[in-house]
Amino acid sequence: MVKSKLSLPGKLALTAQSKMTSQEFLFKAIAWITARHLLHYQKYMEVLSQVGGFAMKIAAPDLYSHAEASLMQRPELHELTVLKVCYELQRAAKLSGGWSADHGHGLDRIAEVLVTEHDWEPEDVGSFVEDLTEGYFVFAINDEDDDE
Repeated sequence: MVKSKLSLPGKLALTAQSKMTSQEFLFKAIAWITARHLLHYQKYMEVLSQVGGFAMKIAAPDLYSHAEASLMQRPELHELTVLKVCYELQRAAKLSGGWSADHGHGLDRIAEVLVTEHDWEPEDVGSFVEDLTEGYFVFAINDEDDDE
């Protein structure tokens, strides 16, 4: 049953709500509880991580320092991993008898990661790829505007 809003002069506006089905009620209750607890969860997570970090620092200071340094160096470690993959790709190409289109696709992805995630200049990536493949592949930038 749905009633409209009734506004009386000098009186409070009365509103009668429609009858909610049990599914609608359950849905809205779950959404409200979830939203409310997500906010609390985020605050608890921040506090818990600070307390945990403090406890780890006291329990094993050397191990904590190492873990903290590793986190700070994560971008550089990722860049080194990408470069390691380049040399593994070069070794795979030599073992398979030479460079193929599949190797080129791998190098293309590696070049994209170096440019977009590690701020390499495209010219530097081009020189690296050319040196790595002994001139077999040449890295070139495809401009979106050139596709006519």
